[in-house]
Amino acid sequence: MSMEHCIDEALMHENESDPRNQRYWFPRVPPLVGYKKGERTTAGGDGTCFVGFPLAASSSARVNVNGKLIEVAADAHSTKGNVRIYRSKANRTILTVTETSSETTCDPNLEKSCGDYTYATIKLQQAGRITFVKAARYVGS
Repeated sequence: MSMEHCIDEALMHENESDPRNQRYWFPRVPPLVGYKKGERTTAGGDGTCFVGFPLAASSSARVNVNGKLIEVAADAHSTKGNVRIYRSKANRTILTVTETSSETTCDPNLEKSCGDYTYATIKLQQAGRITFVKAARYVGS
């Protein structure tokens, strides 16, 4: 899925680093071990997006399932700590995001752009099938 389906284009034109536009998850392909440890994924990912939040003020998301975009909304009753659950209107698609770790590329002694990576396991349930995707999200400049 291209980035235009994951971000608010108006925000992108105003400020590319706006954190409201950096709420998307991109897939990580093993054996990647983290940005600071040599991961070659750049801050904005590789141009693909698995789950995105294109409406900056909304908790609803879009997920890419076999090339098809599906809208899912946050399930407020099922969100606990590092686990967030999203459901489609018909409840046919359930997306569970479990944040597993995080790290920063920021060094207070260096003047350079920096940011924070959050890593997660995303579970997608649809039509009786369950798929797991390792994912990362970046917030920074």
